[in-house]
Amino acid sequence: MTPIQSVVNLPTFQLKTLNSDFMVEERYLKPHYVSKKNAAYTYLLVQKESMTTFILLQHLARYFNCSQQDVSAAGLKDEFAVTRQAISLRAVISNKQIRQANKYFDDSDLTISIERLLGFGQTPIRPRLLHGNEFTVIIRQLAPEIAGNLARNLDSDRFFQFINYYDEQRFGLPGSIHNTYLIGQALLAGDWAAAYHQYLQSGIDANEIASVKSALNQSGSYQTALLKSAANKLSFFVSSYNSHLWNKRLKTVIEQGVNAVQVEFPYVGSIALPIDQTAPIVPRLSIEVEKTNWTTGTNYRTTKTRPVVIPVPVFILDQFADEMHPGYQAVSVSFYLPTGCYATMLIKQLLLMAVL
Repeated sequence: MTPIQSVVNLPTFQLKTLNSDFMVEERYLKPHYVSKKNAAYTYLLVQKESMTTFILLQHLARYFNCSQQDVSAAGLKDEFAVTRQAISLRAVISNKQIRQANKYFDDSDLTISIERLLGFGQTPIRPRLLHGNEFTVIIRQLAPEIAGNLARNLDSDRFFQFINYYDEQRFGLPGSIHNTYLIGQALLAGDWAAAYHQYLQSGIDANEIASVKSALNQSGSYQTALLKSAANKLSFFVSSYNSHLWNKRLKTVIEQGVNAVQVEFPYVGSIALPIDQTAPIVPRLSIEVEKTNWTTGTNYRTTKTRPVVIPVPVFILDQFADEMHPGYQAVSVSFYLPTGCYATMLIKQLLLMAVL
């Protein structure tokens, strides 16, 4: 029997009306610490808001006089949120230097605060150290009925299973056209001109636009311009394209396997979600993808495997009148997600359960 497919719409809601509505605390596996005298790297806990992790790393590199390749993070954090994450710096610095840096950031109106020095080591922080993230989120502009349904659902059963699609952050910056997967597609095809022009439209700021244009004028090569000005983003763009392919494949798998609803998600497109939370679904999904070795400039095939169903205990903290949107309600929730999962995707699926 062919599974039933029906179309539903997301209810009205608002995330990140205030940065403090979206709090993210990184949980990471600790790197191997060494004494300061034997160290090459300093590990820092940094809080930021109103900027991407890429921009945060640029500011830290500029202040501590390092190259961008010498400052790294385990994960990319939301721009419009208050986030705390571990950063490695290829330099050995003191608490006095941290205090001086924080004063500089404060005087410059940069919403960056180095909260503490975590320790010293001989290797940079890499994504493999990221365990997951803890979230405290306020969902605003909810119709009273939807807020009530959401609160009752979580009161009666806090264990929620969501389908692990990539969400819009994977495909672009807020306010952009979300075309990062198209940049990745062009890079894999070796079309550096197309990748360059897509990059200019991707929501980067005026300084980044000026930098990549200057690199093109100096070199006359689209490839050289991107390798010089966006080297730390190229792998992300390729991963964005592969994430797009994974989402498409997952949608097909769900449509073919269970009764599902079709829903249009902003900048992600149409996805399929099972109507029944107890429906049997493949626990993991693998697809073949293509990546690039940037040292040799050659592409290679590999397998991308991700869990499909993520069980998440979601705790409701409060339901209250939304002072930012008169006549509407707000609900605050708290939860933990392993690395590679998107809190915004979880929240959208929670809201869909409140209307089904």
